[in-house]
Amino acid sequence: MNEECLICGAPLEYLEKDQPMECAICHKKENSKTRCAQGHYVCNECHMQGADSIIGLCQSARSKNPFEIMELLMRQPISAGMFVSIISKSTPLSKEAFALSHLMTAKALEQIGKIGGPRCCKRDSFLSILSAIDFVFENFGIQMERPEHTICGYASQNRQCIGKRCPFSRSNAPH
Repeated sequence: MNEECLICGAPLEYLEKDQPMECAICHKKENSKTRCAQGHYVCNECHMQGADSIIGLCQSARSKNPFEIMELLMRQPISAGMFVSIISKSTPLSKEAFALSHLMTAKALEQIGKIGGPRCCKRDSFLSILSAIDFVFENFGIQMERPEHTICGYASQNRQCIGKRCPFSRSNAPH
């Protein structure tokens, strides 16, 4: 989980309102709410660099377990937003599939909202995968692998971790 600036390694800060910023890599100017404590900003396109390697990782993954694949992806230095962008650009959806994707998103967001707390892309990814497993079974009758318990190994990298309130906290693991 990269909570630090790609340019200088300083912590990221999240502003209440959009502000005009200039990408430190490509110099594109746009509004954003996120920058590092030193003022650096990196646009989404520059965060996208390396997307081909992520698609390659997904295509070469031998596992059918969505958690194992997500763990593989989480070890990569990429942003969560990049996954959404890659999928939406590489998988055009029919009207019906698009509607289903919205319903799936709503179920995932409901689970994320129930936990609350500051943002955590790992927790949100785990919750989204669990929601997707249920959604795929309910709508298509396909049973995907589901771990008995998932433990997050990234808590120490997130200064905003909610600790024991997180369902994936090591302290919540069965003994």
